[in-house]
This record gives sequence, C-alpha cells and structure tokens, in this order.
Amino acid sequence: MPNPAKAAAKTAVETARASVHDAETTLSEAIDDAGGRARRPGSGATATVDPAAGTALAAARDRLTAAADASRATPSHLPLHQVRPDARLLDEERKLLAHAIAVAAHNAESTLARMLRPHYSPG
Repeated sequence: MPNPAKAAAKTAVETARASVHDAETTLSEAIDDAGGRARRPGSGATATVDPAAGTALAAARDRLTAAADASRATPSHLPLHQVRPDARLLDEERKLLAHAIAVAAHNAESTLARMLRPHYSPG
C-alpha cells in the first residue's frame, strides 16, 4: 500500500529545491550588485559580496541534502496493517471462490453469445 509519509517527504524535497533556487538567485543578485558598484568610475570600490547570501545558499543546500536523504529513507510502500491497522484483508478462500464464480459467469456468457450468433444477421 502506498506510504502517506512518502508524499510528505517528496513535498519537503520540492520545497528545499525551491529554497536552493531562491538562495542562488539572491547570491547572483548580490554578485551583480557588487560588480556594479566596483565598475562605477571614480568609486574606488572593490567587488565584495555580502557573505550572508553565500551562507544562506549553503544552508539551503544542507536542507535539500537532508530532505533528499529522508525521502530516500522513507519506503514508498508499506504493508496494509501498518497504514490502516483496522483494515481487514479478504480471506483467501473467499477470494478464490469469488474469482471462480466470475470466471464461470464470463464463460457462460461467451458460450451463450456464440450459440446465438448464427441466428442473428450481421449488420
């Protein structure tokens, strides 16, 4: 049976990926801003980037790694009794009997259709 915790783990990975993308965008903008200040004539400025953007990116990547590890460790399927302890499986004999009845009904229907086919004109 599908594990409901797997969906939550996948959502956490997607959220972490979005966070990494946002942090990369922020770092890129910080680099562009620092480069723009250094290129202004007569500014005498050197290109320095705010270290907080790099720290935020590293933290976001760490969260992504942790979320991916947790998702890999979460099984995609579990036995029914773990997901729904109150659920009841059908008895195997009952299942086989129901299957045998369904097959017999199908065979009888097919045989009757074959027997009646010559009495009806096509079209």
